[in-house]
Amino acid sequence: MSLTTRARRGLAGTLATALAAGGLLGLASPSQADPDVTPVTNASLTWNLNDEQGGGAFNGSCNFLSAGKAGDTGSSRAWTKTEYTPIAGNVRIEKPGRTTPWVTPIWETRCIDRSGKTVTASSAASTTENRVRLSAGEGSYAADGSGTISWTGSFTSAFYGGMTYWTATDPTLTVAADGVATLTADLSGYGASMTDTSLWAPLQTRNDQVIASFAGVDITATGFTAAPQYAGVDIDDTGYATPQVKTGSSWGSFPQQFVDFQQATGQSSYWYSSGGQRDAAKPAGPVALTFGTPEVLPVDTAPVVTPAPVPVPAPAPAPPAAPAKASTKKPTVKVSKRPTTKKAGKATITVTSAAPGAKPSGKAKVTLTKGKTKKTVTVTVKNGKATVKLPKLKKGTWKLKVSYAGSATQSPATSKAYTVKSK
Repeated sequence: MSLTTRARRGLAGTLATALAAGGLLGLASPSQADPDVTPVTNASLTWNLNDEQGGGAFNGSCNFLSAGKAGDTGSSRAWTKTEYTPIAGNVRIEKPGRTTPWVTPIWETRCIDRSGKTVTASSAASTTENRVRLSAGEGSYAADGSGTISWTGSFTSAFYGGMTYWTATDPTLTVAADGVATLTADLSGYGASMTDTSLWAPLQTRNDQVIASFAGVDITATGFTAAPQYAGVDIDDTGYATPQVKTGSSWGSFPQQFVDFQQATGQSSYWYSSGGQRDAAKPAGPVALTFGTPEVLPVDTAPVVTPAPVPVPAPAPAPPAAPAKASTKKPTVKVSKRPTTKKAGKATITVTSAAPGAKPSGKAKVTLTKGKTKKTVTVTVKNGKATVKLPKLKKGTWKLKVSYAGSATQSPATSKAYTVKSK
């Protein structure tokens, strides 16, 4: 109620008393007694209910508003895209856009805030700021600020992604001459529980329930903006699963009829203080009454999701280059016992590396040839030396060669031809 209106009402009362005392106040005609009344056919009412209504849910989803009366989903489950409705008749859902002041949300943007971030339950300040707009309201208001305006249509409040929801239908705003006002609606929905998803049953409609109460409200030619009563509102929580907590800076409640109804929907303490971390998001948000045709809002657009880059595995490092092998000098042979036709002989093979200090190891093949006859012996070289047992040989002169196979650090090498005489 404006100060001007209140002063006018007080002055009128004082004059009436004085005139009556002097016998000057006669019986007024009906036209004189009735205050000036302004008919209304184009009233709009916007309301976000509270910040909880646009906040994040503890199951990772969000709470949101939907236009119209939601149907029976059959169980306590999250909604799908087909069940979300941003516009239904005279009812429209609005939210701040990422690039424009207000937009009509779509399913893909119902859980993101004006900066494009998904709302989270960890912060009471994280909210989509979605609100419902009721248009084409009809009624009237008087010069003293009183009046009654009604809307045709419904809006639905969905929590936890739609696992629990209820609907308000055909709201009516009633403002008395003393500034006391109420917003009423028919409430319906489905009985659910956030702790037991097997519970699901249609609730009996409760007609003309108070969903918001006001004090000090005047309807003027430009409407009004006022916050419903919440702070310090004490309720009877007898039988409630979660009692009201009446301490802290955010304690209070929505109207008694409203919170009584919420005990059956599964939303219960989301509409009054319960001592939880989300209490700061529960106070009722401002209600705005305006007149005229609402502006046309752009439809929101889905955020562009940049696909996460596919990790490209780093190329496998090239295998380290094999160390260059040291060159090997031609092996040398010293026959200490010549073979005969009856006895084996003996020789010592020496393999020398060109690298200082290196002593080659590996395999070496000793080949003895005489004409078309060939005999081979394979020996193991250790620390540059190998002893070879020369086989029995037919009488005559044989050629002996040593082929060193090399190793990981030594290159192969072949000796010169040695002469071995067998008796």
